[in-house]
Amino acid sequence: PQDEECFICKSSIEGWGIVSGCSCRGTAGLAHVSCLVRRAQMAVEHWDETDSGQGMHAWQDCSMCGQEYHGAVRLALGWACWKTYQGRSTTRLEEAHAHVMWRIEAMQHLGLAMDEAERYQEALVLYETYLATLHRVAPFADGPILAAQGNVANMLVAVGRTNEALRCMREVHKTSKKMFGTDDERTIKAANNIIQALDHL
Repeated sequence: PQDEECFICKSSIEGWGIVSGCSCRGTAGLAHVSCLVRRAQMAVEHWDETDSGQGMHAWQDCSMCGQEYHGAVRLALGWACWKTYQGRSTTRLEEAHAHVMWRIEAMQHLGLAMDEAERYQEALVLYETYLATLHRVAPFADGPILAAQGNVANMLVAVGRTNEALRCMREVHKTSKKMFGTDDERTIKAANNIIQALDHL
């Protein structure tokens, strides 16, 4: 429709390329994918300079309603995020570390997008690579590693490799219980994941 316009660039050229992939009502969240991409890139740059704002979350969450993008928009932003950061390099040590972390997070964003799109085999490859990379560059990041192991386990269930998933899930539950305690919601969630996986046997 001609009256639809991108809330970022304010262009309304017959609605060409304008999408809605969040929980904004009416026309509030309508935007070009290219504008959403540039907005996310700028949010990361702003966070890098000021340590404030959405940062990498801008690739996943709408700045208007605060909800996660979904559907084709989520997948398009996942790919754009990966393409933005996967090839970046620098000779400065502090910048190099930041770029490595951006590439890791970009990998995770794309994996989450593939998961949401039910492209489980592709999501599994990304989650496994993300986990292996975390082990290599951030071996003491226990929380993110545990979450990544959980994502891998869930994808193993989704592709029919339930026995492998259960081994991974039991390890996640054991570690979560040791780190956070029996009553922590992360430990409870890990236990529930085991119960749900058993239904697939």
